[in-house]
Amino acid sequence: MTQEAYNFFFATLGLALAVFVCLLALLLIVDRHDKLQVMRHVRPLAIEFAALAAIGSMIGSLMLSEVVGYVPCRFCWYQRAFMYPAAIVLLVQLVGRNSFLAELRRPYLLYTAAALALGGLPISIYHRYVQARGTTGSCDPNNPCSTKYIRDEYGFITVPVIAGIAFVAIVFFIAVHIADSRKNTAKQK
Repeated sequence: MTQEAYNFFFATLGLALAVFVCLLALLLIVDRHDKLQVMRHVRPLAIEFAALAAIGSMIGSLMLSEVVGYVPCRFCWYQRAFMYPAAIVLLVQLVGRNSFLAELRRPYLLYTAAALALGGLPISIYHRYVQARGTTGSCDPNNPCSTKYIRDEYGFITVPVIAGIAFVAIVFFIAVHIADSRKNTAKQK
């Protein structure tokens, strides 16, 4: 595959995730009583979707650097520092359901993953701002943070935009899961 093909593939995945999360958020607002029963099917899989977004982002960033050959800038590394642990925490949350890791599977893992995603989101936003301005800022002049390896696919998607979409998706799906868990707990009382 060529660099352009990888760029288009990852930009399309990021856009698809953004559209999916936006549609679900709109459904939560418009269809509060779930008459369409879409959220009935999404809520039980919310952690799986969050983990898929985090693990997919981790694999994607590794592919862009190790397979395609893009050199991560300083802000890319900072975003990875938040995304990779979130992916591992969500993976432990998933695997821990029916295994020896069940003792580790606690609600605090979800809060940890959400906090990591919320910590990485401002870095993604600022990184996109640096790219839009075209300045190097505090980055290495030989590898400036303003470099756009994915050059505005679909008019706006770059690597930090994809990371930002993934961070938002992780927080959204964890929030959906926690809200659903609290609702189910309240029904049982």
